[in-house]
Amino acid sequence: MTRHEFLVSMLILIAAAAGVGAQEARGPEVETAGENPIFAIKVDEFGAVGNCDFSARIDNLYIQLQNYADATAYIITYRSADALPGDRDRDRMAANATAHLRMRGLDTSRIVFIEGGFRPDIGAELFIVPFGGVPPEPSETVERPEIPEGTYLWSEGVIGLYSDFEESLLEEFTLPAVLQRREEEMRQQEIEWEMERARDNLENGDEAPVYVDEEAEEEPEDEAEEELSPE
Repeated sequence: MTRHEFLVSMLILIAAAAGVGAQEARGPEVETAGENPIFAIKVDEFGAVGNCDFSARIDNLYIQLQNYADATAYIITYRSADALPGDRDRDRMAANATAHLRMRGLDTSRIVFIEGGFRPDIGAELFIVPFGGVPPEPSETVERPEIPEGTYLWSEGVIGLYSDFEESLLEEFTLPAVLQRREEEMRQQEIEWEMERARDNLENGDEAPVYVDEEAEEEPEDEAEEELSPE
């Protein structure tokens, strides 16, 4: 073997070793079935869940992503077909996932969000796509709901009040019937709390307190004055 042939052989071996090293750094390749690669790995799928459950599922996706150096995570979110017209363009799940990842200080450069459109109920699908894999696509979607005719509810929300003063300002613009209903609901809630505490005391062997509806027991001031005044 001449010196030139030896150098060429060495260069071929070095190039082959570099290719193997790059393959190991990328992580496992996607298996192929014929000419088409196998689709992405579904990590999770869920519908409406609580905040803690939702955050835990996003954290798990991020942990799974670390097992593949060059992989990409895909989050497909679906809006509910029953959503009010004013909420149909708000992707709450995507917004919550983004906010959670930023709050945790996690790198989102390898996470792709896809608006999946509408399903009968709100939901999300989480995928891991290894290097060279085919990105997932939305599935089981339905048509965008039509705007109803006539008078209809556009949207609704909750106004956050942080003090009694702010609440008193809002009462000026609240219908009296609504205020009365709210007071009755609060009284009913207090009665239920007292009854629940009484049951707990009985189970623990304590004396059950007697709930007195002070507002119902109060007598009108005129009648009280008449009873106290001499004839």
